[in-house]
Amino acid sequence: MRKRKRIIILILMVVLSVSLCGCGDASKKLYGTWETTIDYSSAMEEVMGFEYEDFHHSFEIKMLLEFNEDGTYCLYADEEIAKETFDVWIKDFISYSVEALYKEFEESDMSRNDVDAVIQEQYGCSVEEYMTDEIYSELDFDDYVSEMKTEGIYQAKGDNLILNEDDGYRVFTIEADTLTIDIPEGVNVEEDEIIDGVDYPMIFTKIITE
Repeated sequence: MRKRKRIIILILMVVLSVSLCGCGDASKKLYGTWETTIDYSSAMEEVMGFEYEDFHHSFEIKMLLEFNEDGTYCLYADEEIAKETFDVWIKDFISYSVEALYKEFEESDMSRNDVDAVIQEQYGCSVEEYMTDEIYSELDFDDYVSEMKTEGIYQAKGDNLILNEDDGYRVFTIEADTLTIDIPEGVNVEEDEIIDGVDYPMIFTKIITE
């Protein structure tokens, strides 16, 4: 009887040790920095509202996801690329806004020269300079980037990825240098988004550092 109990205990110890090793291996696979490109075009259009519903411009941002060995993670935008994308988007939006302003005044039988004269007299600048100041006063790049940043504590158990204990869990798989993060069946996608407005699955590629 005692011999049988010892065998059972040994089996349980082996099973437990294997399961613990599996959990450790899952976390180790995540260590490092992963990248993905997210199209924020629709999200930006929603922010601008229906008044600018005919303005369409690509707004793609590279996002980086870091998993550290101390159990912390950080999701953030590549600021250099984000700034380039932001500036191009702003430039096109300013051009669009200038044309929209001219058209609005044209409905009141004012010519472009008339509009230029009014803006110059009242604000001491050109129409483009006026719209640039107005738009940049409403859209701050630093605030925009900081809102994208998410950080906290993570756990990897099997194929389950927990990002902060109160945020539920996601399902992840790693194949070669590709990380796929999805949500379990039956979970409300909108309530469990890692990034607002971004659809699942999210696919990341590992950044290999030499």
